Amino acid sequence: MLCSKCSAPVTPVVAFDIDGTLGDFHIHFIRFLERYINYEGNHCCGYDIYKGDSPFYVWADAMYNIDYRTWQDIKLAYRQGAQKRSMPIIPGAVEAVHTAAREGCEIWFTTTRPYLRLDNIDPDTRFWLDKVLGVEDLYSGMIYDELKYDRFRELVDPQRVILIVEDLAEMYDAAAVIFGEDVPVIVDSIYNSEAQDAMMHRVSDMYALPGLIMQRANRWRMQHGDNIPS
Repeated sequence: MLCSKCSAPVTPVVAFDIDGTLGDFHIHFIRFLERYINYEGNHCCGYDIYKGDSPFYVWADAMYNIDYRTWQDIKLAYRQGAQKRSMPIIPGAVEAVHTAAREGCEIWFTTTRPYLRLDNIDPDTRFWLDKVLGVEDLYSGMIYDELKYDRFRELVDPQRVILIVEDLAEMYDAAAVIFGEDVPVIVDSIYNSEAQDAMMHRVSDMYALPGLIMQRANRWRMQHGDNIPS
């Protein structure tokens, strides 16, 4: 079993997605989009709520009558305007991350945000994690990649990964293929309510995660012992 740092003890690993899982990205972005296009329409009857049954930009096109080029312009403006620094926290997210730390787990954050760009993606992301979520010094690594779980497998021994927390069905599926069906879990929200598969491991909200983290960490310790030397 491989360690992340070869002088450190081998510990279980928990990975958290950022946008939509730890942070309430969807409502934050929608509010920005509406200001950007000066939207003056009504919100009623639930028809206008994104529920994950199509790609986000497809829903936005139908809801706001914007083409894909405009969608890209809005996303660029959102990113370059440092909007990620003010993204709201999903309730229960802080406690979930701190529980993983208290259980002695190595913590990683994963995102499909474009890191290798001439903008402020990395500092904005780290600012949000450190100053808004308040988990500075708790995490061991962060991955920016469209194929983030392929990259995660390259960096961390899959045998150590006990939990991957996601909000997107397609990312859940990618993690399940690479790390096994018993590793990822998807957190229920209105934004993925129509994209959930009956076979997925789900929790109702972030408040359900501490118990699951403790359960899986205890199971890992029973199988591998505490602080196995590399």
